[in-house]
Amino acid sequence: MQSVGWKRTVLRTVGIGAGFAAGLVLFSASVYWLTQRPRSWTTSVITAGQPVLSMETGEIITFHVRYPLTNHTKVNYTLPEPPDGNLFFKSSDDGSLLKVDDATWDGSLTIPPGQTVDARFDYKIKLSDYNTSLDKLASNTNSDDISPELTKFLDSRLQEIAGFVFFDYQNRYKIDMPRNWTLKSSRF
Repeated sequence: MQSVGWKRTVLRTVGIGAGFAAGLVLFSASVYWLTQRPRSWTTSVITAGQPVLSMETGEIITFHVRYPLTNHTKVNYTLPEPPDGNLFFKSSDDGSLLKVDDATWDGSLTIPPGQTVDARFDYKIKLSDYNTSLDKLASNTNSDDISPELTKFLDSRLQEIAGFVFFDYQNRYKIDMPRNWTLKSSRF
């Protein structure tokens, strides 16, 4: 009878050990799955206010869009440069996003917690991409006003944009920057 009791004790010990090992594997797999699955994009941590638009004209037109960005976190936030951060156009037609390849901004811009700081994003439009030139769009005006042809061209380019979206890939922040400007109220 003693040999049967000993065997039961060994089988119980093996069963408990196997159950513990299975539980440990299940727990480890759960932790791995939770840490490796994609996090959703956070949209309320950094928010954008009313933009101000300005530009420089030439054969390459440079638009400067200044957004006040507010940091709603309790830590400093630095706007990352590519490839950790990218600026996208939001299409007026269908809301799709198009990466702005030649966009630039101050990658060392730091926004303190609870503060708002102006961030300027620059992007360029080559007139040759639209089969035109500054000479074709400029009229013989005697004032510093821009010509009606250039105004029409710029307005049509700006109407294509419903706003901008900035993606911070490291922190998984998405900053929606709406289009709240008009050409007439912009500074040139």
